[in-house]
Amino acid sequence: MRSIRFVEPVVMLATVAQWLILATLTGTLVGAGTSLFLHTLFFMTHTTATAPVWLYMLLLPLGGLVLGISP
Repeated sequence: MRSIRFVEPVVMLATVAQWLILATLTGTLVGAGTSLFLHTLFFMTHTTATAPVWLYMLLLPLGGLVLGISP
């Protein structure tokens, strides 16, 4: 009679559980980061939409200088 070996299915189940936990953690972190980025983007879009024109004229050249000087 053939004996039943339970070691291989238990190891496979543990591996699947490990990857499920890692995938859940990764999805949670990526989703939270994306949500934070989009909330910040929408906030800054609303903030800059109400900025006066003189502020644009001041900050755009300064931003260009900062980007041009940085290595």
